[in-house]
Amino acid sequence: MPAFVSDLFQRFVQWILTGSTSQSVVDQMIIISPYEAQKLLPAISDSHLVSLHLYAPRPNLGYESLDSLDLYTVPERFSPQIPQSRIIELNSFAGQLYFETFREYVDVC
Repeated sequence: MPAFVSDLFQRFVQWILTGSTSQSVVDQMIIISPYEAQKLLPAISDSHLVSLHLYAPRPNLGYESLDSLDLYTVPERFSPQIPQSRIIELNSFAGQLYFETFREYVDVC
């Protein structure tokens, strides 16, 4: 009998940790769990290079897209510039089914 049995539960993407070497463009994006977000919150609040963002994939066209990562940010700063390729990767991984523009659709293809 196996010692580990997975229930195939996969948590949805909710917290994104971004890092940048400059103040304007995001260089790295990491998806973290709510547990990790809670544990890292004090260190993130004091950081000048890392930010924590709330994210959710767009469920339908009636909702505004949250992929600009400006809904909730710790520490609260100006919205960073996120390269379009990173936004496409994040939305695809999170299961977002809607595209903002035809150009975004072409980039995914």
